[in-house]
Amino acid sequence: MRRRKLLVQFGCAAALPIFGALAASPMAQAQIIPSVIRKVGVVTLSVSQSSPTFNAFIAGLRELGYEAGKNMVLEFRYAGGQPERLSGLLNEVLVQNVDIIVVESIAAAVLAKKASQTIPIVVAIASDPVGAGVFASLARPGGNATGLSLQSEEITAKRIQLIRDVVPGAATMAVLYNPSRPTIETNIKQTEIAARELGIEMRLIPVRTPDSLIAALDQTASVRPEVLTTLPDGMLLSLAKPIGSFALNQRLPGVFPERDFVEAGGLMAYGPSLAAQFHRAAAYVDRILKGAKPADLPAEQPTRFALILNLKSAKSLGLTFSPTIITLADEMIE
Repeated sequence: MRRRKLLVQFGCAAALPIFGALAASPMAQAQIIPSVIRKVGVVTLSVSQSSPTFNAFIAGLRELGYEAGKNMVLEFRYAGGQPERLSGLLNEVLVQNVDIIVVESIAAAVLAKKASQTIPIVVAIASDPVGAGVFASLARPGGNATGLSLQSEEITAKRIQLIRDVVPGAATMAVLYNPSRPTIETNIKQTEIAARELGIEMRLIPVRTPDSLIAALDQTASVRPEVLTTLPDGMLLSLAKPIGSFALNQRLPGVFPERDFVEAGGLMAYGPSLAAQFHRAAAYVDRILKGAKPADLPAEQPTRFALILNLKSAKSLGLTFSPTIITLADEMIE
């Protein structure tokens, strides 16, 4: 059931088109695509090649006149949610003499910048690339990288407010996080501030690797929190199914950054569309392949965010969404 259709449709509406640099129509751009075959490397942490999110990128490229096997070769590498694999995968892509590298996750973005200071890098999905030193600033990224920022720190407070609205008496919140993620300290601080303002005690539960998730979930159950959240992270996103299932089985209301957690049984999610981010990344690829320098292409931030509710989980938890929450919802899963 949908209350109102998500206002982003795989792309441009979800990201702020700054200075009009990337706003040329797809048909106009497609007419001047060079016939030479270009190589595009793609390295992802949590987005598989068959996922709707990556398909949005392929759709964006196709709209701009690019098609794998005709005028483009895609060198795709997927880390399967394991950050330690990213460096090796980036090296695999680099030896293929790619014209451009597209990355997903702030971990991949940081490693890509270290691996090459000359090959253009497009960041499709990343939390706080400015704080991580990947971009000098959003308006002037500088160097060889540009792309999109998830702006995740700024919406952390909104997520906590939403779960507090649904569970008004909640006083303790378990927070699953990846301690190895670049800029994680900033994200923790923002979460602590938001929780403190609402009188909620945070209980931080580190998840260092996918293999450590079971122990982390056991720890979460042992501290008996009243609500659950995760901090944005590609590795944790790849673990959305077991985390969402855990929340439902433990009768633990949770609010998450991505829709995947809600599909797995989590109560609610609030954040930008990852598919829209990846779709928009295709425009950056197009501009760079046509000669633009990454340093001259301002980075973008999402301007619209989706609230996803799981009605079945709410019923199982004995919770009722208020009319205000229902009105705000972009999608309700039954």
